[in-house]
Amino acid sequence: MRLVKIGIASVNTTVGAFQQNTDRVLEMARKMAAEDVTLGVFPEQVIAGYPAEDLVQWQGFIDHQWPELERFAKQTAAHATVYIVGVAVAHQGVRLNCA
Repeated sequence: MRLVKIGIASVNTTVGAFQQNTDRVLEMARKMAAEDVTLGVFPEQVIAGYPAEDLVQWQGFIDHQWPELERFAKQTAAHATVYIVGVAVAHQGVRLNCA
């Protein structure tokens, strides 16, 4: 029987600091992978820093999250750990908070 090891991250983010927030998440992801974590879970809006009003008012705020999510995915692709990372996306004019 294979055991599942879950890592739950508490990340001190800065609103709008997409690159720095992703750097923090990547650092934690590397630590989780080194500790053989099976599933690494990060907070919602971890890349953006969680400003609900910005999700409503500025499309650019959502657009800045996608490249950082792609960077995270590329840098963790070789890890055996599966990660859940919260971001916002826009699809057909609807803004969604998702993982």
